[in-house]
Amino acid sequence: MKMLDKYLIKKFLYIFLMVLTSIIMIFIVIDFVENVNDFLNSPNYSIFLVIRYYLVYVPNIIYLVMPMITLIASLFAVMSMSRYNEITALKSAGVSLIRIISPLIIFGFFISISMIFFDEYVVSYANQKRLEIHNYELKKKNKRLENRIYNKLLNDIDGNKIYFMEFDASLNKGKQITVQSFEGARMIKRIDARNFIWSDNHWLLINASVRDFTGERSLYFKKDTLELSLKGIDPSELRKERKRTEEMSFSDLNQFISDLKLMGTKTTRWEVARNSKLSYPFANLIILVFGATLAANKRRSGPALGFLVSLVIVFGYFFVFKFGEIFGQNGEISPLLASWLGNIVFGIAAAVTLIKTRQ
Repeated sequence: MKMLDKYLIKKFLYIFLMVLTSIIMIFIVIDFVENVNDFLNSPNYSIFLVIRYYLVYVPNIIYLVMPMITLIASLFAVMSMSRYNEITALKSAGVSLIRIISPLIIFGFFISISMIFFDEYVVSYANQKRLEIHNYELKKKNKRLENRIYNKLLNDIDGNKIYFMEFDASLNKGKQITVQSFEGARMIKRIDARNFIWSDNHWLLINASVRDFTGERSLYFKKDTLELSLKGIDPSELRKERKRTEEMSFSDLNQFISDLKLMGTKTTRWEVARNSKLSYPFANLIILVFGATLAANKRRSGPALGFLVSLVIVFGYFFVFKFGEIFGQNGEISPLLASWLGNIVFGIAAAVTLIKTRQ
């Protein structure tokens, strides 16, 4: 059996690497064709810019297409054994199908775990760098303008509502801020300022007007400068929501969700994205088992049919996966179920197929 395990893994790895290389090259060529004008018109254009861009693009390609790669590799590796009656011979000798494909199951589990860490420490960082190159070196966007935040409403940890009309994160200063404090549904204080600055870990309001409604009579006074410590609100907090989920690691999303909950903000869409960081990598294991089990049935089929079956399975998985995400973001189902719906559906399908194949 050790010889069989080595034979199956060797065949799987050969197809895996061949298909992975091919798909990466296809993605790069397609993306290059779409962005060739941006590359040529960039003032910083050079072959090194192109190389740098695609070096940080490759991790995202690998992460996205890995379920398809593992499916194709497992399906073709087992299909070749089935075509030459090797599967039938092993079953006749009393070897179960689970034992035959167990090396692939172990390998699929290893890939799934690896993809979690790969996304956490490589993909999210590479996506940030790729978008920076695309936006600021190819599209020639003004980075300072990207740092400008407009019309942002946040809640701090103490429950104060803060409205920022305009803030320049590159200079740490802005125009027009309003801070409202409440006791239940009743407003007890309101502070307005024409200008404000982030300095020495606190907000410095300039030309501030304060209205205090705690007493029987409201008080109104002005201050040239007023220091405020808005707990949980700093320049980085103002910019957080501008970050895309693909640029954030699981730990980043987890912290972001915790911060939003402290402010009383709805976090459903971010919870779905966070849970997907764990569920999507395990698609590699589930789809691999599904493909290997289908391929174990002896049938007269060629590579074309095998490739077609792979596409149907992968697109079916992505359809269910996105379907679950949409329902989760809309609050129709829980974020946890939304993220794992594709794995649950195809996991059940893989289990049913495996049982039928054994019979």
